[in-house]
Amino acid sequence: MEEFLSQKGVKFVERDVIGNPLSTQEIMDLLTTGPGQIRTPIVKVGKDVVLGYTVPKLEKIFG
Repeated sequence: MEEFLSQKGVKFVERDVIGNPLSTQEIMDLLTTGPGQIRTPIVKVGKDVVLGYTVPKLEKIFG
């Protein structure tokens, strides 16, 4: 995911969900807006949330 975002020139923040409980809560909040499946990575852009490395969805968002 890092490589994909970097190639697109997208700035991003990587969160350690194991070592940071606040990030874990944020991730759980994001999952409630999705289909109820836990997949990584989770990419949030504005109100859009993409679960998993889903290239077609990511390409649509980042071009």
